Amino acid sequence: MEMPQPFACYRHYNAAGELLYVGVTASTGKRDSGHKSGSEWFGEIVRSECTYFATRREALVFEAACIIVDEPKYNKWSMPSYCVGRTAMRSSTSLRMIIVM
Repeated sequence: MEMPQPFACYRHYNAAGELLYVGVTASTGKRDSGHKSGSEWFGEIVRSECTYFATRREALVFEAACIIVDEPKYNKWSMPSYCVGRTAMRSSTSLRMIIVM
């Protein structure tokens, strides 16, 4: 029996350490190829980080938190379809987020 492919939430950074983009994929190689051919910012990437999850839903929730907290330069994001409601409150030390799924 084959193990299911884990889902990755990836984060791309430029030379200054600025977060450029956050995304979710089951295949980082294929997704990077898509960004390379279709994203003006791909050439700015000098470092990438991936966090792996067992389910796509977990990866999407983590992605949403990263986008809210870190405000990546090139993400164009709105309320995702998996969030029925969201409340986010930021302070200098914490973020409280409720995601109703």
